[in-house]
Order: sequence, then C-alpha cells, then structure tokens
Amino acid sequence: MTIRLDAGQGLLAPKLTVYAPDGTVVGTVQSVRPQTGVLTISLSSVQSRAFYYIQVQSANPGFGIGAYQVKVVFDPDAPDVVANGTLAKIDDNHTDDTIKDAGVLPTADGYSANSHYSAFASFRDTTDTDVYQIRSAKVGNNQKSVMTVNVRSLKSPDLGPTVQVYDKFGAPADAQILVHGGGSYTVQLDDADSNADYYVKVASDDESVLKVGDYQLDVDFRAVAVNLQTVTSNTLTDTAKSGFGTLTANYSQMIHLVLSAAPSTSTVQSGVRLTVYDGQGHVASTLFAQAGQTITVDTYLLAGVYTLRFDGLTRSRGPLPDLAYTLQAVTLTDPISPQPADPNAPPADDSSYVYTTYGDSYYAAKVFDLAKDVVW
Repeated sequence: MTIRLDAGQGLLAPKLTVYAPDGTVVGTVQSVRPQTGVLTISLSSVQSRAFYYIQVQSANPGFGIGAYQVKVVFDPDAPDVVANGTLAKIDDNHTDDTIKDAGVLPTADGYSANSHYSAFASFRDTTDTDVYQIRSAKVGNNQKSVMTVNVRSLKSPDLGPTVQVYDKFGAPADAQILVHGGGSYTVQLDDADSNADYYVKVASDDESVLKVGDYQLDVDFRAVAVNLQTVTSNTLTDTAKSGFGTLTANYSQMIHLVLSAAPSTSTVQSGVRLTVYDGQGHVASTLFAQAGQTITVDTYLLAGVYTLRFDGLTRSRGPLPDLAYTLQAVTLTDPISPQPADPNAPPADDSSYVYTTYGDSYYAAKVFDLAKDVVW
C-alpha cells in the first residue's frame, strides 16, 4: 500500500503519519518547508480487510495552513496525486446537453477498470448542462456495488452544481442525496447494476447565485454504502407550525445532518427550518430546506444535550400548507478520548447520539435565542 500526500498547491509544510490497525506507527515523513513535492509512504505488506489510519498535520507552525490531497493506492505503478488544474478541461460547447449526446468518460488514471471516473468542466452559460456516460464496475453475483457521485464547485460555493443519475434506458435512478451545500452535491446509488451503462447529468442548481463556472465531477464504485440513520420525521401544519426534539450527544463529535422537506402540492412557497440549540439555548447550527429540497450541514457538537426545533415557514408569511420533513444523520468521527471501562458497570450505550421527544411544557419552559432568518 502506498500513501501519497501532495501539498504543492499551497503553503502548508505537511507531516504524514500512517498507523497500523493496532495503533502503532508504521511510517512517517515530513517537510518543514512548503511546496517540496509529494510525500510518500510505501508499506510492502498490509493486513487484509483491516483499518489503517492516516494522519496529516503541520510540520512547521510557520507554514501550518493550506490545502492538500491524499491518495492511497495498492498499485505501485499508479501515477502520483493529480491536482484539479492538471486534468484536461472539457469544453463541450453544448454538445453533451442531453442523454442522447452524452460524452463517454474513461476510467481515471491509476484506478482499475470502471471503478472511478473524474471530469473537470464548466458551465458556459445559464442554460448549459453536461451529461456523461459511464460504465459501472463489474462485481460478482453476491457482491454489492455502491455508486457515489460527487460534484463540487472549484472556485466559489455560490456556484451550486447538482447531479442526476439515469440508468441505461434513460430513466432516473433512485439515488439518495448525501451532501447538498457549500458548493458540493453528492448522491449515492447503493445497489448499482454490475457492468452496466449509466448517465450522469450535471446542472446548475436553480437556487445558485452563480450559474457559470468550473466544477469537478467524481464517480466512484465501492462495496460499502454510507448508511444515514433517520433521526425523526413529522409533518408541520398551519395549526402546528413548530416541533421539538432532544438530541443527546454521547460524546463530542462531528455530525452530518440531512434535512429533507417533502414536495408540496400547494402554490405557496414553503420550507422547513431546523435550529439546533445547545444547553444554554444558543444557536449551534441552522439548516433550511424548501419544499422538495434536501439540504445538509456538518456541525461539531460537544458532548451534551441539544434541542432541535423544526419550523414551517412560508415566503409570503401566509398560511402554511401541510409539509412533511425527515431528518437523517451520521456521525463522522469516532470518540476522541480513551473510553473508561468499568467491568462491574452495566453495558454502556455505544450509540453516538440519542433522540427523544418530550411534552410541549418541557420545551416551553426553556429560553432560546432567536432563530436565524432564512434565504429563499
């Protein structure tokens, strides 16, 4: 296994450390000056189906901030890390706006056939869309194939590209939205067909401030899916415009929240705002999804008890149509400190968080800061 770290695009002087499954250091390399090339650690033998840990940190406080890329390969002849700027930019001039005219993407350099695809392209104008044809990885009869598609803006988060996946017949595939926000959009198809054609359509989000700009698309096939856990779901109405719940973070963690507001048949523009309050009633995070949207956010929660408030809003401030919503989540970090173990204690709850709801009087007795305004 070879691990390559490239910080050559910025001013970070990096240090790379690799840990074995038992936590012992098996390799370390660093550079005290920025832009000194690719750092590499090669392990001649690794355990099968085991977790290895890669740590990236600053090696010099004077050059402690900057971007980097990490690549892990099991083929010693694979190319070095490829920065965005070295990918050939695709300038299609509206020649791939439909499935019929889709451009065929080759497997990305350094990957086994049909396991990963990349494209560096741009929206030329406000009507531009790009459609790419790919072929899924070939897997055995009893193997799972998970397709993950990510597109991200390269220059400004105000450019919000989105993706839609279609099967070989041109029908929309049932892909789950994992990330939507900050100029990134990620979907997952957790049961992709083996060795089959798919089409990926990249378009600018209707809500984007910018409609023209560069983006990078990456399509990856793997065996493990990201499993979002449903925290709660409910329906807000004009007579019950708000709902509450209590989220207990069992340890400090980075958590990924996914808020989906169901489409509405009403002509009234509506949406659901989620506000996360800490134990002192201060706003820890805010998320807003218009009807028919899925919006995500990553937020760091210290161990403790948080109040989640869901508000149904309308742009006209008129009556709220019935609006269903679902909140899903996944913890992105493991516990950050050694966990004490008492052999005489009852089994501990190893879940990262617990969601409960109490009566209205419980939340009415609390004092909260004003929730943030939303942007329609």
